[in-house]
Amino acid sequence: MFLAAGFLFAASACADDRPVTVAQLPAAAQQFLTKYFPGQSVAIATYDPDFFSATYEVMYSNGAKVEFDSKGNLKEYYNPISSVPEEILPAGVAAFVKQTYPDALIIELDIDSRGCDVKLSNRVEISFNTQGQAVDIDFDD
Repeated sequence: MFLAAGFLFAASACADDRPVTVAQLPAAAQQFLTKYFPGQSVAIATYDPDFFSATYEVMYSNGAKVEFDSKGNLKEYYNPISSVPEEILPAGVAAFVKQTYPDALIIELDIDSRGCDVKLSNRVEISFNTQGQAVDIDFDD
């Protein structure tokens, strides 16, 4: 019985995404979007009041996706048609990718407290620690 109640709570927590306007995003997130997605058409923006930490997600009609924490700090960046802007990458990441995979674009960035993960256009995934050092390389199957 307790397990079933926990499952129902977890399932309902996942369904709490609420549509929002870009104007309802934190100021830092709005500034980021204005700088890196000028003139792009937003397909949907949502707010997820997760139990532990709220997030905002913005999806564009071209397939790009950006996720922010409750303060507007970047958490995830995905753009299937162009590279992640170099200036938003943590120190050391761009240099490592350019040196190791010079023909690949960084199409996805996922940032957390342990560092970041990037996905390249050649399906290589690289994990970096907070000092920008590569700690793992994997191939997306």
